[in-house]
This record gives sequence, C-alpha cells and structure tokens, in this order.
Amino acid sequence: SAHDPELQKEQVEALGCTYADLSDGPFDVIVAAVPHAAYVQKLSAEDLIKALKPTAVFYDLKSVWDEKIFTKHGIAYVAL
Repeated sequence: SAHDPELQKEQVEALGCTYADLSDGPFDVIVAAVPHAAYVQKLSAEDLIKALKPTAVFYDLKSVWDEKIFTKHGIAYVAL
C-alpha cells in the first residue's frame, strides 16, 4: 500500500500499488520517504503511532519526527 499527497489514487494504482490512507491501518510498517508539508505540518507522531501496530516499524528517511516519541510507545524507529 502507498499514499502520496501529491498523487491521485489512480496515479498510485498505475504504479502497481494499492492506495491507502492512515485510517486504513493499523500497518506493520510506515515509510516516511518524502517530508511533504501535508505530513510534516498536519500529522503528529501520535497520529502516525495510532496508524501502526504495536510491534511496527516507522522508517523516517529524512529524520523529521522525534525518535523518542515512537520508542516510548514500543514502535521501532529507523532514520537515515
């Protein structure tokens, strides 16, 4: 599954992915690859944690969110 605020559902599906919103969770993994303003300014770490399973992994490829918030909830946090 994938979500990109810059793409329409049909564009995501044309890439061979299923379109998903955070409300479709909980997810095993979330990969935050691009720090779109729609994510960084509108989503808190708590919003992301709610969309993850308790044993999930959050990949923050641009190191935008605070690792401590995720790890205190038992979520594995990986940043580049």
